[in-house]
Amino acid sequence: MGRFAKSLARVRAEAGFKTPYAFYHKNGGRKVFPCTFAYYLRLERGAALPRPEWLALILTLLRIPPTDALWRQFVVDYLRDHFGEQSFQSALAPLLRPAAPAGVQQQAVRRLV
Repeated sequence: MGRFAKSLARVRAEAGFKTPYAFYHKNGGRKVFPCTFAYYLRLERGAALPRPEWLALILTLLRIPPTDALWRQFVVDYLRDHFGEQSFQSALAPLLRPAAPAGVQQQAVRRLV
């Protein structure tokens, strides 16, 4: 089971949906979701990943505010599984780190320019 699947199941339960069936059908089922219930079960079991364009809808249905740390972790777990751990660490992890504070030399150069 991948990181995203574990994260999805955990966040779904924290949002108040005890089962995948409850989450899928109480949010409108096939009318709202871009996939069938059987495919959604594959997402929770780690057998598949949602398409990137589906991620925003899933986040909305899970009722995670965009400013929440849980939202960030959910998306990072998705990216780790989507790109693979090695690619994630080499290409994406540096972009997700907070910016380092500017050093004294960098500040001096900015003032001179």
